[in-house]
Amino acid sequence: MPRRRDNTLLDEVGARIARLRRERRLSQEALAAKVGVQPESISRCETGATTLSLSNLVRVSEALDVSLGDLLDGGRRVPVPERPDLLELCRLYDSLDDGGRMLVMRVVRDVAGAWTPRGEVARAGTGQAREAGTDGEPG
Repeated sequence: MPRRRDNTLLDEVGARIARLRRERRLSQEALAAKVGVQPESISRCETGATTLSLSNLVRVSEALDVSLGDLLDGGRRVPVPERPDLLELCRLYDSLDDGGRMLVMRVVRDVAGAWTPRGEVARAGTGQAREAGTDGEPG
């Protein structure tokens, strides 16, 4: 039977996993799928009823984009990305091969170059801008 100190640690780690999962807008099912365990395992871990194996805790930390130390050490505040969509973009970009990354960068540069600070699309070669979503023709 775990000692009292171990139970406290299980509760703290589980609560941290639950908080980080929610901050990243992941369901228990989605996190479980990323880790390769049943959703019930994530639920029991988050409530402190049980713990995951060390290898599964490593996979949880990777899925939540934190270090294993951040996951286990309650004294540190884990930074939360202000823009979860940027975190997702980074993960997706990282999963691409070199050709895919070059294509993504070309598309992003083209889109960024065509967008003006006011949120309008610049007409190619004219230096004029039109509102996004319009065809630029007079009404």
